[in-house]
Amino acid sequence: LLISIGSSIGFLIPAAAPTPPLTLAPPSENNVGRSNAQLWKAVVGIDAPRQMRRALEFLEGRPEFIEKDKIQRLLHEGEARMRSRGLSYRLLCRENPEILCWEDEELGARLDRLSILLPNHPTPRLLHCHPRAFAYAHLSKRKFLTRLFSDRMSLCIQNMAASFNCDAAATLSGEDGVLITEQERQTVGNEDAMIMRGRRLLNKMKRAEQSAEDLAELEALWGYTRLKFSKRAFRTFEALSFGGNRLRFGNLYDDFSSPSFPLRIASVGGGPGSDVAGAIIWHEITYGNQGNMKARIFDVSDAWRGISQMTADAVETDIEFGKCDVSESLFSSSVNEEFSLFVRSEARVGHPWLFIFSFVLFEAGHGSQRFVYDLWDAMPKFSAFLLLDVPAAGPLSDFASYVSCTARGHVSYMKKLSRGYIIMK
Repeated sequence: LLISIGSSIGFLIPAAAPTPPLTLAPPSENNVGRSNAQLWKAVVGIDAPRQMRRALEFLEGRPEFIEKDKIQRLLHEGEARMRSRGLSYRLLCRENPEILCWEDEELGARLDRLSILLPNHPTPRLLHCHPRAFAYAHLSKRKFLTRLFSDRMSLCIQNMAASFNCDAAATLSGEDGVLITEQERQTVGNEDAMIMRGRRLLNKMKRAEQSAEDLAELEALWGYTRLKFSKRAFRTFEALSFGGNRLRFGNLYDDFSSPSFPLRIASVGGGPGSDVAGAIIWHEITYGNQGNMKARIFDVSDAWRGISQMTADAVETDIEFGKCDVSESLFSSSVNEEFSLFVRSEARVGHPWLFIFSFVLFEAGHGSQRFVYDLWDAMPKFSAFLLLDVPAAGPLSDFASYVSCTARGHVSYMKKLSRGYIIMK
């Protein structure tokens, strides 16, 4: 199923220009492409298909690089040049074989550019986790970050596909971890029905007409995930990377880069976890601290639990799932008992959280106003709210007015985005 999800979601990810198809020499006793692959694997030490494809594309038509001794000499010289910066030239060549042709000035310029683009992420660690960042360093900051997000999200989609496409039955829903039955697997595997039901659910959400029954339909939830996961994740990543940095939002979170003070993310109405995934990728790329965070998803439908667990596995971060309903009172509604206990506990110890409300306030209607107001008043200083929604969402502008005009607001920073706000207490 999620292999097909990956193929469908993949085209939604803002991605680099497609790589032209690889052309190898025709089969013969002296197949040049084959010898190039063997040479590159022996000298540089890679055999991953994606990396090998880049290497063969680079080597094709460059007879001067067919000699093993020459590549070894270039690698040796490159290691000597990069050692002072704490970088591995060989590692960079695996993902960026073209740097064998670069002069010292070009290498230095790109490394300096990386330190400007991501000043809070040490360059050696950045290139170890994201070697292709070196190839993107000449781009604008927006394109550079978009390419890094695209690469990371592609891996997430592949991991989700791998976790689903296994022989063992997958746990998809139910508080007791009920295993999916063969009949359910066949139903979920019906691609046309899944997309149709996902679109139907999405259309209802756009009109704020979804019901509890709609959100309990597993097939519709998988269709929705296929249609919206990457786009929603990118919206969160984009808002935090660009809107946040413009108001110095990131600098207020410098402490989150230390192991003793992790970033805490809570997505309210977060469904499959796309918003949490976008925030986690933002934190990884901006600070380089994968795993140094706490993440939670709260949603009115428990049917999202299994999909959110696949998201957790894909981003390699523990994500807890809980129930809440933003259309009900935060502290007096029984459905929000778990969420209210969480809020009181974190407020008592003074832990600031980043709360994400992505296209949920409009869907919940004006009943969400009191919920968000109470949450804002309850949380400690430096808690932040990222609110993304359609321009017509009344609760969005009402909340911005509330925190701006009331004496209880205590707003440290507020930035209006194209589709919402970032507000810090």
